Amino acid sequence: MRRLPRIQRLRALQKTPATPSAPFRYLSTSRPAPFRASPCRPEDKKQRQEILEALERDRQSAISLQSESELVDAEEYEPSIPCTRIVVPPDFSYAPSPKHAADYVPAKSVEELEEVGGVDQWWEEAGHWGEADVLPAFSGRTGSSKVLEPSVLEVLVRQAVVEALVVQGKAGEEMLMGKWEALDKAAMSRAVGVEVAVSESGDVTLNGDLSGVLAGLSESEPASELESEELVLTGEEAREILKSGDRAWRNVPITNPALKFAIHKRVYQLTGHYLADAKLAPLRTAQHLLTVLSRPATKPKKVLEEIQSPRGRGSELLDLPNVKVYNRRVTPIDKEVWVGRWKVIEDELVKRGLPVTGTGGVGKAREKDWLMGKP
Repeated sequence: MRRLPRIQRLRALQKTPATPSAPFRYLSTSRPAPFRASPCRPEDKKQRQEILEALERDRQSAISLQSESELVDAEEYEPSIPCTRIVVPPDFSYAPSPKHAADYVPAKSVEELEEVGGVDQWWEEAGHWGEADVLPAFSGRTGSSKVLEPSVLEVLVRQAVVEALVVQGKAGEEMLMGKWEALDKAAMSRAVGVEVAVSESGDVTLNGDLSGVLAGLSESEPASELESEELVLTGEEAREILKSGDRAWRNVPITNPALKFAIHKRVYQLTGHYLADAKLAPLRTAQHLLTVLSRPATKPKKVLEEIQSPRGRGSELLDLPNVKVYNRRVTPIDKEVWVGRWKVIEDELVKRGLPVTGTGGVGKAREKDWLMGKP
């Protein structure tokens, strides 16, 4: 068997004093830079001085502006009141502190608190809207004062058609959108005196005092209320006018939207009849307009009446075994009555002090009133 040779014992490292070695110098071909006492160049010093002077000037300017603004804020001035017809709420006034109010007695409960001032209901009070509270009516004939006499209605519709045609031919479509004067017998007489001729192709020819008709519409002095009451056209006068007048004006085409709008506006101003867009859009001639205005307004039938009528489409529903038709809306109370639960529900509501029907006078914002301390 082979044996490893004996290894000699390791000797401890001897602590030998280290001899200091001279530092090595890197090889360099550049010469050492000369030493300066100041790290900045003269050019840098000059630039720095200019910057400092500019900053100082800006600081002085800011100080002067701040002092001027403080002087302006210290001055008492009244804000400019906007030019408006409404009454704006007044400026807020603050109550004195308890230290400065000798007669101040603090409240000890919510009931003793007093609500003073506030602008919550400002715009609901009368007079705060100024002249805007009274909205001038475009037509003096509204409601029960509408023209219902057929002869008077026909004369006024003819006047509206003639005036709109005169304005379209003389002043253009801009005046069609403007405001015209109210009913005047002189203007009505001038409009009645204009002859209207309609060709087969739809061209309209007017003969008469067209300039007078146009001048009567653009007068700046409106008629007073007393005069307007005296200018009401009676049925006898209207029938006399229709006897001597022509019927060619009924064939005047009114397919032009601007012309149709002007005629409808004038008819509403003179007669008080306003047509909805659904009825106004299909109109093609003045005769069609007169027919729609002369037709009496009938109250629409209810669904039940339409179903029960002999010519109704829903008459077959009454014969179906699983269909029931009622003359009013079926409420949840009706459904509870049918199944026999309503008496029990009513007794429980009364026992708890709750309203049987409705809300019992409690609105949606009741909790808000409680938070504000209102009863």
